Amino acid sequence: ELPAAAIASEIDELETDLGEETVTTRSPGYLLHRDRWEALLSERVREQGGEFLLDARITGVEGTRLVLARNGTCEHIFGEVLIGADGVSSLVRASLGEPRPRCLVTLQRTYPLPESERRTRKVRVFFRDYLPGGYGWYFPKEDTVHVGLGVEREFCPHLVPALEKLEAELREKGWLGTAASITRTGGFLPAGTVAKT
Repeated sequence: ELPAAAIASEIDELETDLGEETVTTRSPGYLLHRDRWEALLSERVREQGGEFLLDARITGVEGTRLVLARNGTCEHIFGEVLIGADGVSSLVRASLGEPRPRCLVTLQRTYPLPESERRTRKVRVFFRDYLPGGYGWYFPKEDTVHVGLGVEREFCPHLVPALEKLEAELREKGWLGTAASITRTGGFLPAGTVAKT
């Protein structure tokens, strides 16, 4: 069960805008406050006896044994299960012989959510010619909205103009106001297949 503190908004529908047509799909779920969700998960791990080694770096994986660099020394940690949640450049994935996944380069801005959209219970994704191999998104959360896009790596130099074009389109529809963005983030979004175990 999801703790209420982690839920940013409840979603009923996914609206997929293909340019010439829009498809709406029933898609119940939640958008989360990622920082709160991760804090709650961390708390539960600690309650179960788990420990976080924030001063350590994984340098090797051998089965369920981790080799760590910590405080200038090499340490080994053993476990029954190894969960590879170590990002797109995962050492765990590499230890299984799986290649690095195809990733999209992303750029996202957070804006105040217009009053007219505050009761919206849908997320929107956009497929456009100016977003090659990727897509744009509109994710409303309480009183803010995340507007972003992910595109193929070679299109990286065009991220800002593409996002500005998407934002202009959203403003024309009344889904985005004229206020300045609150935050800006970016990174890599895995777009490949799930690793086999």
